[in-house]
Amino acid sequence: MAKRERLLHKQLFPGWTARDNYSVIVRRVKRKAAMTQRSIQRANNSEQGLSTDTAVIIIVIITALR
Repeated sequence: MAKRERLLHKQLFPGWTARDNYSVIVRRVKRKAAMTQRSIQRANNSEQGLSTDTAVIIIVIITALR
């Protein structure tokens, strides 16, 4: 059954490969969305008055004091 469907698909779409599903544009959009999420997180940290580095240093100091 699967073999028959695979052959039918091959006849209907002779030049198709699995890579056709993943274009450069899709990867670019995903990368841009991830960068936007990081920017939002950094903005939230800076609104609280803490940079990422400062937050890490504070955590290290608190851990050392325990």
